[in-house]
Amino acid sequence: MMALRQMAPKTTIILVADECDLDTAGALTALFKRVATNMLLVTADNVAEPARAHVKTQVVDVPRLEQPVVADIFKSYGIPPDSASWLATLYEESPRVAHRLGQYMQSNPGQQAAE
Repeated sequence: MMALRQMAPKTTIILVADECDLDTAGALTALFKRVATNMLLVTADNVAEPARAHVKTQVVDVPRLEQPVVADIFKSYGIPPDSASWLATLYEESPRVAHRLGQYMQSNPGQQAAE
């Protein structure tokens, strides 16, 4: 973070913060507010706060992936098509979950998808 703050006065910074709630986004913005020449903060969060909490924030609703696309992620980790399709229905079209679970299953080949 210190290196980013040192670069901030001379360069444009696009800071991507995953799993960043509104309070953390505010803290990151405050950290760079006085030193950054040009900064964009992009965050990913399941916006749980009420809409009035986001007055100074542009919230973009990103559509979830369709289940066949998530199933393809599971398949890319060697999960059989039937299991991949079933898993895709359980994980709310979340690519992050699909990749993490796919990595786990690939590292633990004896593990069954239903387990």
